[in-house]
Amino acid sequence: MSDPVNLAAERDKRNGPDGEHVKKDDFGRPMFRYLIAYEMGGDEWGAEVWAYSMEDAAKRVDAMRSTVALKGQA
Repeated sequence: MSDPVNLAAERDKRNGPDGEHVKKDDFGRPMFRYLIAYEMGGDEWGAEVWAYSMEDAAKRVDAMRSTVALKGQA
């Protein structure tokens, strides 16, 4: 007989982000990819930010508003 299936865990997997939108930091904590958007020249553009939660992502965007700097081409 096989082990019982944890339905709550399976539901969380389906409702959570896909694997390519999750990574672990250097301490093993999960980080998630969030989309940020801005307008320029009448068009909407996007970028991404990695954060621990929606609240953390909002704090990172707030920090970008006052400190963002172009460092060069990647």
